[in-house]
Amino acid sequence: MRYFTPRRRLTEEVARHLCTVDFRDRAAFVASPLESDAIHGIGRYERDAPHSAEVAFIVEDSLQGNGIGPALLHRLAEHARTQGIERFTAAVLYENTPMLTVFRNSPFRPQVSVEHDCAFVKLDLTVLPDPAARPAARGLAAAQLRALQAPA
Repeated sequence: MRYFTPRRRLTEEVARHLCTVDFRDRAAFVASPLESDAIHGIGRYERDAPHSAEVAFIVEDSLQGNGIGPALLHRLAEHARTQGIERFTAAVLYENTPMLTVFRNSPFRPQVSVEHDCAFVKLDLTVLPDPAARPAARGLAAAQLRALQAPA
């Protein structure tokens, strides 16, 4: 699910795959201001085993560091647990320190292993963080997380 290089264009098939969610095996949430349809961040998971899913995020460059990634991670984890998912996995470029920090600072007992220039992350979703400790997106006072729905 992770792309390590920018893509100028998506094929119709890839675009359809990314936009089609069933909220069981594939889910996505977005960070979007209440007053517009602009999307500033996306967090998604795709089940890769009966109790495991790969997770990935993208946050607008100018808004990174405002808590959007952690907020999306917690929302995805809450939802994934209701679908029987007990673990998230991720592949992250080792140089992507901000994303690795999001994972390492999560309450999900992160395990990180490094192979060449890639970090492989495992998160234990059976850990139930204190709801009061749930991160909120900062810097976007009007930001909310909304379920991403496929176009009709």
